[in-house]
Amino acid sequence: MHKGEMLQQIPNINLYHMLCYSFRDLNKITPEALGAESFDQIEALLSAILLEGITRQFKRGLYKEYVEGEGLLQVLRGKIDIHETIRLKTQVSRQVYCHYDEFSVDNIYNQVLKALCLLILKRGRIASQQRKNFKRLLISFNEVQDIALDCVAWGKLSYEKNKFPYKMLIQIGYMIFKGIHLDINTGKGYLNEVIFNHLYKQCIYRFFETECHGVDVSYEKIADEEEVDSDLILLREDKIMLVHTCFYPELFINQKATEHKSFLLQEMKKTFYSVRENSMKSDETISGLLLYPSIESTYIEEYMLDQHQIFVAAIDLRESMSAIKVHLKQMSQLA
Repeated sequence: MHKGEMLQQIPNINLYHMLCYSFRDLNKITPEALGAESFDQIEALLSAILLEGITRQFKRGLYKEYVEGEGLLQVLRGKIDIHETIRLKTQVSRQVYCHYDEFSVDNIYNQVLKALCLLILKRGRIASQQRKNFKRLLISFNEVQDIALDCVAWGKLSYEKNKFPYKMLIQIGYMIFKGIHLDINTGKGYLNEVIFNHLYKQCIYRFFETECHGVDVSYEKIADEEEVDSDLILLREDKIMLVHTCFYPELFINQKATEHKSFLLQEMKKTFYSVRENSMKSDETISGLLLYPSIESTYIEEYMLDQHQIFVAAIDLRESMSAIKVHLKQMSQLA
């Protein structure tokens, strides 16, 4: 079974709940409002979230910022460009050439949203009613110019203050733009490995942070590695647990197969070294948990390495979200 077939086994309603943990603003949109239970394509689900989110943003008002403008005007505005006014010989028409700042919706954030709407319509992978709704949205973007999504510096966009509601919309849009692969055999879309891995890690982090009372959650940044490869730290009273979460296709199915034992042992050693290093800096009891997504079964195994507990666990993402929550809360109690 290839990666795409594995990832297609996860119910879209579970992916929706994972998105809700990753994007807190999504909790304001119920699955019933989206019809999330009925979507058999992940792109249709993400498009529905984007559609509802942009519609709500229009009700609040699109984000505006000052953009530079220039041109011939009947009324003085901003600064006069004397040289350009003389060059264009505007004395007869009584116009002046001005440079000015305009408070406008025509900025990169709204340009990205408009481009995403156009992309979804161009792909044509959504239902007819959704198409009609996206076309209505485009009419409201009439003051926003078109841009190419390939030219967007996604990582440089900031989301402070009035731009914060755009964070979820643009990141969901990025998933649609770059994060979906289409299985040519089944015709079904699925999130690519990088996007899914980040979504899974964020979901686990937010779950422990919001659902597990009495547990403090933070990131343990590992030197020379990105935050997405960092461990989570669960702190409960005088106990610390380092939690390593990651999507490994090798362990997504057949986790207990003999051929995967050496791989698991390597990951356990990495977690053990991290646990041992932290134990030298602290008096607290420190343990480790390797927590992988699965489409086979949910289980927890315990190992002792040099008097440190190392747990290896998997969460079956095909189970109902209520069952998954119970399993995760049980795992948080290990700390």
